[in-house]
Amino acid sequence: MWSFAIASTIVDIDTCTPISKFWDDNIKGHCINKNVFYIFGSTMQLVTDVAVLVIPLPFVWSVRIDTMKKIGLSVIFLLGGVYGSPQSETPNVNH
Repeated sequence: MWSFAIASTIVDIDTCTPISKFWDDNIKGHCINKNVFYIFGSTMQLVTDVAVLVIPLPFVWSVRIDTMKKIGLSVIFLLGGVYGSPQSETPNVNH
């Protein structure tokens, strides 16, 4: 996950040549397709979020406790995804 975050940051900084074109469209140069970049980044974040939510579930269901407690633990883990999802931001790609 860290390698993707570092690569995304480097690419995000260097999306335009020259870099100042990122802020000022009047400067001559070119930029990558930011929509594709942001959609790819969002997809990767979604995949890692789902993986983090799903990974504990087999361990919860292998524990020797009654089924209602397993369901309760599963719900608690999955509520983390409900809490965390509104914190994701959609980037503004209307430069």
